[in-house]
Amino acid sequence: MIADFPDTAVILAAGQGTRLLPYTKDHPKCMLPFDGVPLISLQIRCFLMCGIERIVVVTGYGSEVVEDWLGDSVEYVHNADFQTTSSMYSLWLGLSKVDKGCFILNSDVLFHPEILRRLATDPHSEALAMDFDAHLNEEEMKVKVEGSRVVALSKSLRDGHGENVGLLKFSAYGKQRLQETIGLLLEQGFRKEMVPFAVDRLAAEMYIEAVPVAGLPWIEIDFPEDYERALNEIFPRIRGDIAGFEVDRRWPKYP
Repeated sequence: MIADFPDTAVILAAGQGTRLLPYTKDHPKCMLPFDGVPLISLQIRCFLMCGIERIVVVTGYGSEVVEDWLGDSVEYVHNADFQTTSSMYSLWLGLSKVDKGCFILNSDVLFHPEILRRLATDPHSEALAMDFDAHLNEEEMKVKVEGSRVVALSKSLRDGHGENVGLLKFSAYGKQRLQETIGLLLEQGFRKEMVPFAVDRLAAEMYIEAVPVAGLPWIEIDFPEDYERALNEIFPRIRGDIAGFEVDRRWPKYP
């Protein structure tokens, strides 16, 4: 199967990140600084490195901060219900702006650009990045596979084979199926679930490839200790490989 290479990325950036307080007291977690550059800017640079130039950002908490920083370099969808919904609802809003295939990314993930390159160049049209070597505890979003096919995603899985990185790829057809799946779940009252809740349902109906990225640096930033590890351990292994990276102290939350 030849991949339908998407040219669009949807970044889900509506959450405050209350578990990251005090770091997110004045701005959303997607604006956590790394050498003065917000996390979301690093993510966008990785997409641009892979030739993915159309970026749709779903905002919520602190939307004015995000829009002031990014300006008109991206497109925006606002989740006005960010306090009573979660990432699945934000994605449903974001997909309304997309009529072809797309990448989907949580805004709290710091990752090496090679992870995105592997996902983008994988020949399967529907795929997610998966770390087969991740240490799994209650907080991790676990993935179960059969061969390399994703068959289940949930934090509650007892027999997961690895961790979902939070970066996915869908063709135009897969995007439509995902959008329909989310729509049905929302009609059933599921408004506070995360994206994997819908992907888990979809994986039972269509093939989704698990793309291995073990050994490459990445981290999901949920807690203060995650941010500190991201700053001290993960970012130093990534910054030299992000094209065009420069320290930028214009961002006032420079640590």
